[in-house]
Amino acid sequence: MAKKSLLSEFIGNVTQNVAGMLGISFYILADTFFISLALGAEGLAALNFALAVFSVMYGLGLMIGIGGAARRSILLSLGKKHEAETMLVQSLFLGGITALILMTAGIFFSPSISEAMGADYETIHHSNVYMSTMLCFSPCFILNYIVSAYVRNDGNSKISMAAMLISSMANIVLDYIFIFRFSMGMYGAVFATGLSPIISLTVLCIHLKSRHNTIKLVWSCPKIKRMTSQLKLGLSSFIGEFSAAVTVTVFNLVLLKAGGNTAVAAYGIIANTALVASSVFNGISQGMQPLASRECSDLKKRGRIVRYSIFTSVTASLVLFVSVFLCAEFITAVFNSGNDPELAKLSVRGMRIYFSGFLFAGLNIVTAAFYSAVDMPKQAFVISLLRSAVVVVPMVLILGYFLEIDGVWLSFAAAELVTCIAAVIYIISSNCADRRKMR
Repeated sequence: MAKKSLLSEFIGNVTQNVAGMLGISFYILADTFFISLALGAEGLAALNFALAVFSVMYGLGLMIGIGGAARRSILLSLGKKHEAETMLVQSLFLGGITALILMTAGIFFSPSISEAMGADYETIHHSNVYMSTMLCFSPCFILNYIVSAYVRNDGNSKISMAAMLISSMANIVLDYIFIFRFSMGMYGAVFATGLSPIISLTVLCIHLKSRHNTIKLVWSCPKIKRMTSQLKLGLSSFIGEFSAAVTVTVFNLVLLKAGGNTAVAAYGIIANTALVASSVFNGISQGMQPLASRECSDLKKRGRIVRYSIFTSVTASLVLFVSVFLCAEFITAVFNSGNDPELAKLSVRGMRIYFSGFLFAGLNIVTAAFYSAVDMPKQAFVISLLRSAVVVVPMVLILGYFLEIDGVWLSFAAAELVTCIAAVIYIISSNCADRRKMR
């Protein structure tokens, strides 16, 4: 069999991972759609309060899974096979501790977390139900993120894609059954979501049982130094998702004061639509990561991978912005089951302003992921950190004060623009450094 070119590998990996990530985002949109039909604006607002916690859990799972899988690939490329094979145990150990903390938070502290996220007397019940149930499923979510990352890095992105798509489609079907056929309301929505990682893990087991599987469970006593090196490589993924949680929380609090639950519900529509855009760039990042980690010592191939990634992310950014700008009214109408004119007005205008930020966000997400993949955690950390509280919180508070609700929408774009400038500076400087090394 002829060996694939680097470009064809990149296209294949990215296409499959984008498809898988879109599947995940579509089941979140299905949650939003069904909840809007069953519970209206209050349900949308409650879901948005819980969305921040989901982002944190997702970020922790990515940090452990992608960090461990990337470290394994780097170690294999350096010929350190035994040490590479111990990474899965390290990842499972970290994942177990993380899941235990999240479950404890869900069982004992979910009402307090809901209040901290901004839920009031109208929305706290639904928010608490969604959040507590979701966190009780955290062991399944975390394990799924870990296994998916290792399978993808083991050269089987097709199975990883299939697992994400099948579990997402199953989630949509179960959403409908639990919410409308069984009249389970918000609990039905989150229960369907909680079952999706279990279905995904079942599909991923196909690879683990196949003859192509090279992932081994080699016992090694957990070591702080090794776990730290793993988490450094996955840190940008966590910061990226954590930034989403910070953004959602701050936006909710500011919007609640400026426009009440209707404004928060409008942001719920925008934020869930934004998850689709983010999933495209996360798919590009996850498709690029195994190749970048594998070729981390080959500066020429590494340079080609980063160029492919930047071109793809910039193209996707333009397509997404134009598509959402033209379809904002239609997207809003899908989730505005009560035909609330104020909700429609806020959502359409907000979506068009907010999505201008994705003209820059795509490059930021992919660049941070690339630096993590090639063992340059400092650059990845700075880019990811700038996208989170460092820039976006001051922007929300300042622009929200002067421009009110429009300022809140605009703050996302302003924060991503500032981060993009830093990302471009890093890209140019590292490219110049690589050229000097190759001379």
